Amino acid sequence: MVTTRPICSLSAIVLLSLLAVIALSPYETLAISVPNPFDGTQNPFSFRVQVGPDPLGFPTGDIQSIGVSGVTPPVPQCCTVVATQGGATVNLPVAGVGALNTSFLARIPWNGLLSGAWTVTLTDASGSLPVTTNAIANPEVIPFVINLLPSGPLLTPHLSWTLPNLTGLGVNSIQIREIDAGSGGALVGAQNIGATATSFDVPGGILVPGHVYYFGVFLQNFDTPASGILTLENRSETYSGLWATTPEPATLLLVGTCCAGLIGVAWRQRRRK
Repeated sequence: MVTTRPICSLSAIVLLSLLAVIALSPYETLAISVPNPFDGTQNPFSFRVQVGPDPLGFPTGDIQSIGVSGVTPPVPQCCTVVATQGGATVNLPVAGVGALNTSFLARIPWNGLLSGAWTVTLTDASGSLPVTTNAIANPEVIPFVINLLPSGPLLTPHLSWTLPNLTGLGVNSIQIREIDAGSGGALVGAQNIGATATSFDVPGGILVPGHVYYFGVFLQNFDTPASGILTLENRSETYSGLWATTPEPATLLLVGTCCAGLIGVAWRQRRRK
């Protein structure tokens, strides 16, 4: 008696392979990508930053910011992210909140021995993607602006400040940020202005009634290395006091109560960088 066995043809193997791919979840078939540049600057990034006190009590000091932005696919489909340099390893958590968040960021105490380029590795079910930050070629301590004060219309306030002595430093840009205190420090607006400015009017359409905000004035030092991609190397971050967009006394009392509680909120990143 002769026993026959089925023979898998090439076409059958191809069909089975195709069905196996289709059966995978979207998460398992996604490929990671990181744009460079992102918003016109080096990505992933590493820069030195002097962080001043803010109304929510986030960490201050001489800090190194390491991160990556514009990641595809967005959270929660992607990713675990780790930065390494020599024997140093830093986990990069999601920066901020949101179902479609695409940024990962960590801030660590400044250490000049870690001013070189970091390897940032993004990993999900599709595999791992290593990308490289810039090195900080010329670390600088950028001082804070002085007397940052908001005033004027509630929804379009006028910000004014005094520049510190910047002699010998490479400050070539200022960034203004509008931050929602009631959401734990969510960034709601950002504008880049000239490096010699000492005032700014917040545009309409950013602040809304019934919220509590504060403002940041960032002095920034950009460089253009051999790669040709504009690179942020150094920054200082100065923050204002709280600004309520509802003038009633009852609201102002609520602001004080709200912010006392917010100081105890657990650390959450409030910015893409």
